[in-house]
Amino acid sequence: MKIRRIRNSIAATVAITLSAAVAPSLNAAGDNPNSGATTVWMMDGPQVIGGGQLAVVDPGWEISRRFTGDFNGDGRTDILWLMSDGTMTIWLMDGMQVIGGGLVATPDRTWWLEATGDYNGDGRTDLLYRNSHGTVSICFMNGIAVTGEAEVATVDLSWGLVASDDFNGDGRADLVWRSASGSVVMWMMNGAQVQSGGSVATLDTMYWSVVGTADYNGDGRHDILWQNLVTGSTTMWLMDGNHIVGGGPIATPYNSWVAGTGDYDRDGRGDILWQGPGGLMTISFMNGTQILSSAAVATVDDPDWHVVGSGDYNGDGRADILWRNYCVSNC
Repeated sequence: MKIRRIRNSIAATVAITLSAAVAPSLNAAGDNPNSGATTVWMMDGPQVIGGGQLAVVDPGWEISRRFTGDFNGDGRTDILWLMSDGTMTIWLMDGMQVIGGGLVATPDRTWWLEATGDYNGDGRTDLLYRNSHGTVSICFMNGIAVTGEAEVATVDLSWGLVASDDFNGDGRADLVWRSASGSVVMWMMNGAQVQSGGSVATLDTMYWSVVGTADYNGDGRHDILWQNLVTGSTTMWLMDGNHIVGGGPIATPYNSWVAGTGDYDRDGRGDILWQGPGGLMTISFMNGTQILSSAAVATVDDPDWHVVGSGDYNGDGRADILWRNYCVSNC
């Protein structure tokens, strides 16, 4: 995989206007008319205990819930920005502060970013790419520096990568693939080597989409949360490697969709963030498939605001919520 070495400074490439660290209202349309405004809520359970606006970033730069992680291994989630041409920037975070980062050396434009995860178990998140021939390759990261790269395999493009997380509890991210026919297969990774894996299950419809991975039952292995994009039904697979050892349907709040997952109350188990009618945000605190309790967070009825990330940005052991304004009304 040929890497494009990019030496430009972040300031010369990304249109960033830093704003005061005061939380903008997310409730009334027009309160924050800046398309590209980015805000973080620091959470303690359902309580927003801090946070505010980080920056206003050119809308050409995107944040995806799929691409997240701790790229420098300091115990805090960082923010990855991506342009449509594959240009990438990482912000190294400490709560509300961008303490480092910059443009990342990326492959040429025949490759695209497919997933992020700590594939070699060094405590730092890496980047997984795929090209138009189906070749899969990993760039191993230390902050924004690519410290190495290695090819994994070539996978027929009828298979899509749907999840990347540590499903066998060995400290390394694994890969979950789904075929066009609904077959689901998992690869257990050690760096760029597929050390084991196999078939997981076959889905009966392509309407099921992975909407989160977290350790929902606190056994040290991450599990898979699915939501049906037509019915809204939600189900969980509790995983031990490529074996489903438990799980089942989740009681889904009325007309609600999964907006994020993470351990919001620091009990060692992943929870579910929902967005419901009128912008009502609630958290279900989980023990496996059992909802221990649920609580409202806030009502965000401005359709311009979207949850684009859920991670521990301040390193306090609790997941926080990252918002982005895509101004489509009252702009």
